[in-house]
Amino acid sequence: MKKYLIPCGAVLLFTSCGLFSGKEKNIESDSVKIAASELIDSTQGNSADDGETIDMDTSTIKRLSWIDDVMKGYLRTPEGVKIVQGYKYEKDVNWIWDSMRKTDSATYVVLQLGGDVDNGEGMVFSTAAWIYVDTLSRKAYEYSIEKEDLRPLNIPAK
Repeated sequence: MKKYLIPCGAVLLFTSCGLFSGKEKNIESDSVKIAASELIDSTQGNSADDGETIDMDTSTIKRLSWIDDVMKGYLRTPEGVKIVQGYKYEKDVNWIWDSMRKTDSATYVVLQLGGDVDNGEGMVFSTAAWIYVDTLSRKAYEYSIEKEDLRPLNIPAK
């Protein structure tokens, strides 16, 4: 009897451990799914990444040329001045038209503000800030990577 008890106990032990670890994996993956869906629900409407991306052509950029004035105004704000001071020359700071995003409440032009820097292997564009400009209200927002939301910018008039 004793010689059968040890092998049966070992089989029972390995079987129960295998079943438990399988349940643990399912519970863990379910909690990850729940956390991800809660994250999506909690950021819906606040995230700058919501909405569809619209292609921009040359005529769209020309029609929205007033955005360049908004960006020049931003560079005169205290936040903009800090960005400019991070580069060797003021002329090194520029912006790239990244995309246009349409959400339920607004259409934004997304710009990368930064400049070319030498990374040791050549020149690369280094993004210092992501700026979203509402095409209807003409208000600008800075995208916060940490909070994943848009912070309104107070840009003085010319």
